[in-house]
Amino acid sequence: MHDYCLVMYKKNLFFALMQAIPKKFATNVRGQISEEVKLEVPNCRRYDVKVAKEQYDLVIGSGWATFASAHDRKPGDFLVFTYSGHSHFNVRILDPSGCEKDYSCVPMDGIPCVLRVIICNHQRRKGWQNAALVALARVGRLQRQVQQTLLHRKQLKMSHILKAFRKP
Repeated sequence: MHDYCLVMYKKNLFFALMQAIPKKFATNVRGQISEEVKLEVPNCRRYDVKVAKEQYDLVIGSGWATFASAHDRKPGDFLVFTYSGHSHFNVRILDPSGCEKDYSCVPMDGIPCVLRVIICNHQRRKGWQNAALVALARVGRLQRQVQQTLLHRKQLKMSHILKAFRKP
């Protein structure tokens, strides 16, 4: 059983309250989506989710429950999916008021979430250094050590940032 869904879409964007991919959107990306897609939220966490045909619809299947529970999806929340190609969707989760939900910022592998966002931005933008400096200012007790590392380098590299986060 699927939730009621109000769908608005452009060529590569759709909003969803249910697990079925809107038919018109599916038609636009026909042949571009594989059986497994990647869902990525703004904190750069990625989830592999299966897509299957169910009667005349494309539905999100295995892996969806993991994604939904990881982001505390509740009735009334809605999601904005932006297709970025190669079976990859960027997902934003909004609460019933229309405000974007906070994404968990749990450190993984000893690297703070904010650093993972910087790495993600590095892969997408040329001007990522400015974003890195702004984001690193939010780290707290590591801020001074990171700023010193960045100030003494003529060229900012990810290895310099990672080194600043390692324990002495």
